[in-house]
Amino acid sequence: MKRMFKSKKAELMDIIIWVVSAFLIVVILGFWIFVFQSLTDAMTSIPTQPGAPNISDIAHQILVPVNNAMRNFEWISFAMIFAMGIAIFIFNYYTHRNPAFFWLYILMVIMAVVISVPLSNAYEDLLTDNVIGSTLTGLKASSFIVLYLPLWTAVIGIFGAIFLFIGIQRDKEGGVGL
Repeated sequence: MKRMFKSKKAELMDIIIWVVSAFLIVVILGFWIFVFQSLTDAMTSIPTQPGAPNISDIAHQILVPVNNAMRNFEWISFAMIFAMGIAIFIFNYYTHRNPAFFWLYILMVIMAVVISVPLSNAYEDLLTDNVIGSTLTGLKASSFIVLYLPLWTAVIGIFGAIFLFIGIQRDKEGGVGL
């Protein structure tokens, strides 16, 4: 466990990684659901030729249950984004940093908020798209996070900075650390 917290190379970038990952998780899973739904619709609507295997029945037995299970991506995507946000708090608390890095972390949070604005706007454009918009709308919880990504980034960044500062104070006072 100690070894996991010794690598400090990416902890200042964790909020930027969270922003980009949140956007990519929602877009990639939404695209995956859309493509698989289109494939399922195409395979189940194949007309049956006399004497040939019934492809639509086979697709209905195999692809439809998988397609129905993909509806869980709504909560899986939210859980992934939420867990990454909680991980920022935990890692910030347990990392041992010089107090000078606190201000560098605040600058990274500001940079992450700036980066999150065009990503949120791009996602809003995808939501209004006629092709994939209805699929992305189905990812309700994670769509809410990505639509308000600048706000969520600021909140997670500020609380992450608080946890970083608490960890620094704990180290100064000789608290127990990893």
